[in-house]
Amino acid sequence: MPDPSRSFSVRLQILLVGGVLVVSAGLASVARQIASRPSADAVVQTVEPRTGTDSPESRLIARGRMVYQVHCVRCHGIEGRGDGPDAHSLDPPVRDLASTDWRRGRTPEALRQTIREGIPGSAMAGLGGALSNRELEALVSFVIDLTAPTSLQVEVTEHSIAPELWQRAGFTVISNPGIAPPLEVVSAGGLTQRLEDFQGRWVLLHFWGTTCASCLEEMPALGTLAERFQNQGPQVLAICTDQSDPMEASRSLNSHTRAISAVVDLTGLAMLRYQATTLPTTAVVDPEGRLIAHQTGAIDWTAAPAEALWQALASQSPPNPPLAANGS
Repeated sequence: MPDPSRSFSVRLQILLVGGVLVVSAGLASVARQIASRPSADAVVQTVEPRTGTDSPESRLIARGRMVYQVHCVRCHGIEGRGDGPDAHSLDPPVRDLASTDWRRGRTPEALRQTIREGIPGSAMAGLGGALSNRELEALVSFVIDLTAPTSLQVEVTEHSIAPELWQRAGFTVISNPGIAPPLEVVSAGGLTQRLEDFQGRWVLLHFWGTTCASCLEEMPALGTLAERFQNQGPQVLAICTDQSDPMEASRSLNSHTRAISAVVDLTGLAMLRYQATTLPTTAVVDPEGRLIAHQTGAIDWTAAPAEALWQALASQSPPNPPLAANGS
């Protein structure tokens, strides 16, 4: 008579062997499918080379931008103009990277040497020990791209406004003015205006806020001055910094003056580019598009120094177009 325990053991072994065979067959099938697929490298090789913003050069520049933001932006500024938040405390002044006065030249090798070793007697410390070779090459590529000539760089002529006029009115004169940072604003009527639209004119960029008491207090006097010289004077862009709706900004400004049109910066970059960290802030751009003077805090636009400066600017300005109503 068969032993029941032995019969059960035999059946269990048969089941285990069968299960192993099924699993093995499944694994073999999966392995064959994987082997039949093209490798990752083969897939990449079938794709056409990428160009444009995803080209190797653009990716290197993008990496260099990140390195620049970590190591350089606090002194040189976001656009390399030597106007970073720490620049005002440095002596000698920080170099404007767009200038032609580079001690070692503007070649990639000269730039590598400067980044690695720094510049003795200046705040430019060497970064040789802080950057990998790849980071160094990326930073070199970014700086070269950053300082490449642009269509905004124009032949510069000098103006006869004395530095004392600026200083008496409360402005700080920029000793080595460079091309002003890009600016794009929108009016209450939906008109988009860019800084280059005013090429050939003096432009006063006035950063203000609807909740800034000192901003609103000075607006009537600024409006009166602008209205007096409306036929020939600087173009005033009253850039509202705490409103994204130009209609709301216009309504707030209209309650204090209708001689100046309110505009808003939808990009959110203007305050950073022009270092408008305190309101009000005023920056002046000359007819060649250079940022030449800067002022933080309220200005007494009724005082004689402010009026004398405005008259000087008006004397060097072409006739203004007809004054548009605020909000148009």
